[in-house]
Amino acid sequence: MLHVKINGAPSTFDPGMSILDALRSAGIEIPTLCHDERLIPDGGCRLCVVQVKGHSRPLTACNTELADGMEIETHSPEIEDCRRTLLALLARQYPAAAVDQWPEKE
Repeated sequence: MLHVKINGAPSTFDPGMSILDALRSAGIEIPTLCHDERLIPDGGCRLCVVQVKGHSRPLTACNTELADGMEIETHSPEIEDCRRTLLALLARQYPAAAVDQWPEKE
């Protein structure tokens, strides 16, 4: 069993899980766009970033394997700001014609 802390709370998980799988099994939701259970995760959208103690940059939860002793922070102001920036960068490339076609989806 792996012993980790998520948002300060101790938890245990089976080896071989990704951080995202562990979070979901603990009932903690974080945003994802590119994650699909049927595919190998690649962290492409990066919206699932979390802060892991000892790492200077946020890590993608979908393709980072859980390790014993990890301390994970999922919703700090810095992580939320990072996700907002990433989503804004992704949205900049969205085709204007699609927005015009379905304005109620904005």
